Amino acid sequence: MKHFYPSLTVCSILFSLLIFCRNALQAQSADSLKSDSSKNVSFPIISGNSAWTSRRIIQNDQKLVAGTPEQLMAGQMAGVRVIETNGAPGGVFSVQVRGAAALASSNEPLYIVDGIPQDVFNTDYGLAELGENYPSGAPNVLSIINPSDIESIEIVKNGSAIAMYGSRAGNGAVLIRTKRGRTNGLHVDFESTASIQRKKHAPEILSTEDFKAYQKRLESLYPKQAQLTQYIEDPSFSYESINWIDEATQTGTAFRQQLGISGGLDFLKFSVQGNLSDQKGVVKNSGYDRKGVRVNLDFNFFKNRLRFGTSTYYAKARMDVRDIQPTYDALPFGPPDNADGSRGNIKIGPWTRENPLDGVDRSADRTDVRRLFTAQYLEVGIVKGLTLKAQYGISGSQQDRINPRINNPYGTYAFVDHDERTLDATLNYRYAWKNNVWTISGGYAQQKFDKTAGEAHGKDQDLVSRWLEEARDHNIIPGSGPTIPFSYSYFRRRADSKSFFAQTSFATGGWDFYVNARKDDWVKSFGSIGGSVGWLVPDKGGRLAKIGINSLRLVVDYGHIEPISSVWVNSISGSAKLTRNMMSIGSELGLLSGKLHVELDIFNQVTNNQAYSDQIRLPGGGGEFGYAGVKGLYSRGIELSATGEVLRRNDLSWKISGNLTAMANRIRKPLDFFGFLTDEDKTNQPVGSWFSPRLDGVWNTPQEILDAGYGENRVPELLGGSREAADAEWSKQIGSAFPNVFWGLSSMLEWRRFDVTMLIRGEHGQKIYNGADQVLHTGFVSNTTYYAAENAWAPDRPDNNFPRQWTLYGAQNRFWYLQKGSFVRLQNLAIGYTFPILKEKSARVFLSGQNLILLTKYKGWDPEVSHYGQSIQQRGYDYGAYPRAMTLSLGVQLHL
Repeated sequence: MKHFYPSLTVCSILFSLLIFCRNALQAQSADSLKSDSSKNVSFPIISGNSAWTSRRIIQNDQKLVAGTPEQLMAGQMAGVRVIETNGAPGGVFSVQVRGAAALASSNEPLYIVDGIPQDVFNTDYGLAELGENYPSGAPNVLSIINPSDIESIEIVKNGSAIAMYGSRAGNGAVLIRTKRGRTNGLHVDFESTASIQRKKHAPEILSTEDFKAYQKRLESLYPKQAQLTQYIEDPSFSYESINWIDEATQTGTAFRQQLGISGGLDFLKFSVQGNLSDQKGVVKNSGYDRKGVRVNLDFNFFKNRLRFGTSTYYAKARMDVRDIQPTYDALPFGPPDNADGSRGNIKIGPWTRENPLDGVDRSADRTDVRRLFTAQYLEVGIVKGLTLKAQYGISGSQQDRINPRINNPYGTYAFVDHDERTLDATLNYRYAWKNNVWTISGGYAQQKFDKTAGEAHGKDQDLVSRWLEEARDHNIIPGSGPTIPFSYSYFRRRADSKSFFAQTSFATGGWDFYVNARKDDWVKSFGSIGGSVGWLVPDKGGRLAKIGINSLRLVVDYGHIEPISSVWVNSISGSAKLTRNMMSIGSELGLLSGKLHVELDIFNQVTNNQAYSDQIRLPGGGGEFGYAGVKGLYSRGIELSATGEVLRRNDLSWKISGNLTAMANRIRKPLDFFGFLTDEDKTNQPVGSWFSPRLDGVWNTPQEILDAGYGENRVPELLGGSREAADAEWSKQIGSAFPNVFWGLSSMLEWRRFDVTMLIRGEHGQKIYNGADQVLHTGFVSNTTYYAAENAWAPDRPDNNFPRQWTLYGAQNRFWYLQKGSFVRLQNLAIGYTFPILKEKSARVFLSGQNLILLTKYKGWDPEVSHYGQSIQQRGYDYGAYPRAMTLSLGVQLHL
């Protein structure tokens, strides 16, 4: 029984000096949002700027169907990797900006929705703090947002821009703007989509007939092992052929509707939207249901001198997930249900196996989420050039989770509540003369956080429920024993952060300059600084034009942030100060008379004294729990983006955008992060590295074993098993769970009223541990994979170099299931046709497909998987994640 009351209060004072200069037109990247007019509010009111335009904006034109917000970002931007850690309804995903920079805490960027930072406590991976009894599912904070509500997503990558948001944005920042009223009058937008989903790329497990042949063959080779054939072929054995994966899955469906009303008058703009989503997953009895409403109001008086408004979003959702892993190694004999509808175990002679569908049902995991965030802003033009801006925001969520599998037969019940309040205010002065612009601003920001979580399990469910209700209200019954006849855990964390800042900028002659400095109350000197310089190269004498360059802009950017911890991140008492340095050098080129825009960025970021848990989790392994710090956790690489108009002729236009990132994400001095290895083996290795003793195939013959010095008594044990190299005293690095190259390619083709959009993306260089297939390897009184059955060593296949089956093989054999995880995926393909309806009104019908084609050598469900969610130390494990489905959607959009 556990009972603890940790709390934390952090106060910080922030002072920033910012010099920023930019030419608004020249700073626009090819995929940027056009500058907001003075009638439109811009969130957030406090933002980091930079001479480098690495504030990329993704427009949501609703041409591609997206079930969750991360699908709008995947493959769309260089340096940004979006990972759907499994295919569960509702989406469980993780976002990394320029690699991993933390080991024991979250690598998620700071999410800001309409100016409201979301969940400072995202560092805990969901509910992991509640103890080992509760899994760390880590649903991302954006999962509940309706993607159709989103107007644009802006991703801030470079250090100088990140610094203005503080150390909370040390992993980058994602700024989401929801749709607002833009024009006068009344506009109605309606969208309805119906989708079907099918599983694809399933593990290749033996069919019933092939299993019978496999069993008979191995029985002849190993006559002293389990003899199932005599029972299977007995006339009294009644069975039916069955594929248990097919029995546990179905054709999924998804229905989404959205209705929006927007418009207004000269002094008022409004946008109101409601949405419904109902999804039945490809695993039976799984699904996701979401309902939400959003209200945005913008008031404008005295010719833009007084502006105020609100942005409010409320949604609730329920996610049901099932684990189909119990179906993998099940014997392929049915029936799934008895004649009366009940289920029985599968019996073959003296062996009894549980009905795998019972295991699937017992894995049920239900999460209910309610979320509200709202922001109120005010902007006052005091005198010419002098403006006051203020914003107050509230973000809160309640999450309830039930998992009957954990602490069976009682199950585990838990809740997590977040409450966050923010206040921002700035005073800005802008003065322009000739070709120069100077601005100065200053202000104040405050954030308050409160997180409460509890978990309980016991025989008396009513008592457990009442205890959780009291715990949610912070009324905890102290003590233990008969007064609390069940097990529980609880914590509450609170923090208050205050900041003061100042900003100034100066623009002249095509040069852009930017610097900042930050001081926190726990740092004696300036803790964070940043700066950048941008130069628009003048085309004197037309030298650039002669070689086909219409414009060229060069940028150098630098940022230093410390400490990286926001409110609470694992730290080590007395340890060296945690720091992060970020630098990039880049260029922007306009080519082919402006038809092609190319951006190149070379970046390097280094984090020192990063804390990590020394619980080393190699496949099947474990370790002691504790914290230490590494030096030289770095990420460096090259980002290349290009956007071009391939064709424009009469009613035909074709645009293509692509991005490519090549990156090394390594640890220069990892200490014991990778385990107890030699310094030579573990120094400067990639994050997510896999280590194994060097293996020289398997022991193919008894003579090889005897020649190696083993006695005859070891021959039955070693024959057909892994053979370690003679020098394999230490493990060697054999791959990483992280790719070193990832890319995306999108295309937009329009002809008359037809439109075709496509997105392809790929990742290369990573390796995935296929734990599900490894469990299936032995094939002893269980099913197995075709790959193992066809390639494993056997007495009649002595030349095969793959460990034998029907044995408790050595621990090193698990590394045979470390498989290449590179892939190319047709992420999205949509075809639409637009019908004109009266003036400026239209209807569009479309057919869309997601995850249509997957090219990979990985033998599991999908190489884009992470069984342990966002955890960096445990990336790349696949123990049979929820299947990622192929989706076909048919929909209609009305703009009236």
